[in-house]
Amino acid sequence: PTGADPRSSAALGWPVSCDEADPAVWAELRGVGPTRAASIAAAARRGMLREPQALLQVDGIGVTMAGKLTPRIQWSSGSETK
Repeated sequence: PTGADPRSSAALGWPVSCDEADPAVWAELRGVGPTRAASIAAAARRGMLREPQALLQVDGIGVTMAGKLTPRIQWSSGSETK
């Protein structure tokens, strides 16, 4: 939701922006601990997360985890269903 705290929104099940650079927000997603959250946030800061397949380039994320995270991410390109 617009204007809501991203961490609280993620904890409530709202999608996380693919541009979110705060690891604490990513850590709210099920299966994402601090190390994986830091890797995802770093990828977001570098602008890597433009489509679901980009998750596979993030350290600690394989096909299964990418599949779980994809619907929880708001993709900037509108590619939620790729």
